[in-house]
Amino acid sequence: IDNDYWFYLSFENSFCNEYVTEKFTLMAKKANVIPVVLGAVDYANILPKDSFIDSRDFGSVKQLTEFLIKLSKDPKRYNSYI
Repeated sequence: IDNDYWFYLSFENSFCNEYVTEKFTLMAKKANVIPVVLGAVDYANILPKDSFIDSRDFGSVKQLTEFLIKLSKDPKRYNSYI
């Protein structure tokens, strides 16, 4: 996945305060991509705040998309998440 993608969308199919998909933790531990998360859990209790992108921090899908595009064009900032 590292060779083809910059981001990994880890969107939960259940919005529970204590549920995190195993794909999120697997990607965070093994891949050099930035997880983009959507769920009810506090992801900052699992990983450092600046190692993932929480889609809830954006007002719209458009704002999230613009941020991801901008981040992908800034190698220094992108690598700071990794």
